[in-house]
Amino acid sequence: MKGVKILLLSALMLCCSAPGKAAQVMHFQLPDLVRQSQLIVHGRIVDIHAAYVGGAARRIERTVTVAPTQVLKGASNPLKALTVSFVMAGGVVGRFGQHVPGLPQLRKGDSGVFFLYQRPMDGSFVLTGMAQGFYAIYQRRGGVLTAVSHRHGMQLLSRGPGGQLIPAPQSTLVDELPLSKLIASIRHHAELRK
Repeated sequence: MKGVKILLLSALMLCCSAPGKAAQVMHFQLPDLVRQSQLIVHGRIVDIHAAYVGGAARRIERTVTVAPTQVLKGASNPLKALTVSFVMAGGVVGRFGQHVPGLPQLRKGDSGVFFLYQRPMDGSFVLTGMAQGFYAIYQRRGGVLTAVSHRHGMQLLSRGPGGQLIPAPQSTLVDELPLSKLIASIRHHAELRK
């Protein structure tokens, strides 16, 4: 009986001490994403390369390379840059992998709109607002191109009336709209910032 109690107590402690599987991130609405991003491109992923970084801390980071079809904010001459690269935490190197909740699962060939923020510490671009900064492009029935931002693996937060952080509504976990409307909204909000 004593062994069963110890086993149950150990199992309970393990369950209670397990880390959460969601990143807590401020919710960005589209105007916020545009304002916070230095570069916004519509394009296709042509390469993803994972490598160890960080010296003794040894973490995995992916470099994602995108061939832009349109630069929606940032570059004055989009023809100068044939590709745009940004980094994301996590990935697989050899037989070791690291997963970071709140980041999208990207694959070579994925097409989308990428909202990018330049890190002050090293000048590298990263997705603005984690998964909020990537809208995947899908072709729906009738040939309509749709942009979808899946925000799973994250707890989105917003400011309450008193300024305190509160959970954002569940409806913010997926944002879907026609690609043409997304691009027009990005251009509109980028123009307001000039």
